[in-house]
Amino acid sequence: GDPGVTSFVCKIDSPKATQARDAFLAAASTYSVGRALVQNYLDNALLAATNLAHTWHARAWFLFGSCPFASVDDALAYCDRLPALEEVRHATDCGLLRRTFREGQRQFHPDHLRTRYPSCETNILEACSVA
Repeated sequence: GDPGVTSFVCKIDSPKATQARDAFLAAASTYSVGRALVQNYLDNALLAATNLAHTWHARAWFLFGSCPFASVDDALAYCDRLPALEEVRHATDCGLLRRTFREGQRQFHPDHLRTRYPSCETNILEACSVA
């Protein structure tokens, strides 16, 4: 073994004690797996609700022609979820970072956003600008 590490081995002669230990380990394992599944389910449900809200918001803009962003913070939250920004964050080398940054500059440029959201105020459109 490793120096400085002490390990103990216990021998259980009682079949009932062995069964109790096995039942405890099975219950602990089941609880752990169940907890992970429930957490995954809740994360997916939250993501689905967020995406649904964003979709409805975008549909309302299309139908009614109003700016889909209530404020600068709302626009920043929208831009923060766009794939172009994720690509910049996860670029693995300088060349990929340059390409994704340029694409992000194009997508987040106020003039480009103005063609997509003509009824939005300038300060909202400039909130997502990549400097």
